[in-house]
Amino acid sequence: MSAVEDATPDQSVELEHLPSFELSYLFDDDDEPTEVTVFPASDEFDISTNWITAAAESAIPLDRVR
Repeated sequence: MSAVEDATPDQSVELEHLPSFELSYLFDDDDEPTEVTVFPASDEFDISTNWITAAAESAIPLDRVR
């Protein structure tokens, strides 16, 4: 399936519970960080494809995210 093809969502799929998982993070520099990278804490996931990096000044604590 192409990412640009129209797809009708399967109406029979309902999520009763949202997925949850623990996250870890690293800064590019401990003294003066410019970037933070967030990734799953578990090694159940492939770290080479399951991460996101953001500018440190744009990052907010996860407990403040709604």
